[in-house]
Amino acid sequence: MFKKINISKDTNLVFDTNIFLMGIDFNIVDNKIYTVPGVLDELNVDRYQTENIFILERINYGIQSNNLTIKIPETTFRDKVIKAAKITNDFPLLSDVDINLIALALELKLNLEEEVILFTNDYSMENVCLKLGVSFSPLGKDGISKIRFRKDIRCPACGERNPIGQKRCENCGTDLS
Repeated sequence: MFKKINISKDTNLVFDTNIFLMGIDFNIVDNKIYTVPGVLDELNVDRYQTENIFILERINYGIQSNNLTIKIPETTFRDKVIKAAKITNDFPLLSDVDINLIALALELKLNLEEEVILFTNDYSMENVCLKLGVSFSPLGKDGISKIRFRKDIRCPACGERNPIGQKRCENCGTDLS
């Protein structure tokens, strides 16, 4: 079940890939919506093209009707995100797309001087957003409420704690993400 989120019409929204994958018809939203080119790349892969065709059609319609803006953030904002992610130890857990999304939200917040909310279900992204003072909202689950400084990463298969940056669990060999 989704939590009700009160958003004013002046609030700018930044969407992560997982928000598009939820199948939300963002074209009925009155707010200005942004994302980064990497999100489109994550959605437009051969093995998911059939399943994501309706999502991709909505995105194309959103771009054509100016409901959705695809934007690359400025390098200075990426640098700020990377610096914050290294402080919280989330950097090894963030993809380039994740960094760009947070950087875009930060850039919009500072340059537009308007409210911006990044919609994501990624705890590492939420953690860095908290560190940078960027508003975020998860959909369909609870987000985090305080900054966490990671010391390790827990294996999703066996629960073993592994050092940040490790690609595979030392105990069972499962990919860590």
